[in-house]
Amino acid sequence: MLINLLPDFLAVLEAANREAAYRQYREAHRLILDAYWRNYVLDPETPHADEIVTAALKADRSDLYALAGSTDIVQLAEEAIARAEELLGIDGTTDTHLMVELGGANAGERVAGAQGKAHA
Repeated sequence: MLINLLPDFLAVLEAANREAAYRQYREAHRLILDAYWRNYVLDPETPHADEIVTAALKADRSDLYALAGSTDIVQLAEEAIARAEELLGIDGTTDTHLMVELGGANAGERVAGAQGKAHA
């Protein structure tokens, strides 16, 4: 199943206080986002993580808006999931999180809540 966090992240970018909005976003998706941070970047509770978040939230996101406005990202992700499930012969449920990552990885996998997760 595709779990699309992109609209929530775009809402962070639209917020008057991006850092407060990101904290709410992270809290709402703590299981997934903290697993991402710990597996690929660093402990999200450290001052260094705060510096990364602050810098990332100040970045020009016109490329993200252009991509979201010109490409059906959800459809692409769903097609990729279907191809992967077919190629790998997966007969159970899977979760793939469509998300904007801050800091380290571009795509990968992690364990969250004792369940394997993919992110793209």
